[in-house]
Amino acid sequence: METSTCKNCQKTYTFRPSQKRGMFCGNECRGEFTVKSKFVLDSKFSTPMRAYLLNLRGLRCESSTCHTHGGYQDTDARAFQIDHINGDRKDNRSENLQVICVICHCKTDTWGQGNASPEGLKRMRHQMAVHTGFEPVLLA
Repeated sequence: METSTCKNCQKTYTFRPSQKRGMFCGNECRGEFTVKSKFVLDSKFSTPMRAYLLNLRGLRCESSTCHTHGGYQDTDARAFQIDHINGDRKDNRSENLQVICVICHCKTDTWGQGNASPEGLKRMRHQMAVHTGFEPVLLA
């Protein structure tokens, strides 16, 4: 048996020489390390990242303007969404993400199409016209 230190939790553990590399103390640490490594600039947000954030920060709205005093709390993770504070959906650094309830998220400037670039909105309108045959009316 050999001894090593886990790259994720820094605990010392033993492993058989036949095991590959011996970098993690278990599968849970390997998975957590992989998810944590994705919280960087220019990355795609994923479902495991969402689950990790909800588990880490809890099921409570982090918005300072939440409609519920102290932040809305729920036991169902579906009541919460992850908001990119600066509006850049590729900026997945942990400090740029906040767990907020659905009601607070729809009030932000970066929610839904409000976060799309002018080119993105043009592309969405074109797709709508192609699939429906109707050109959307733009309200001023």
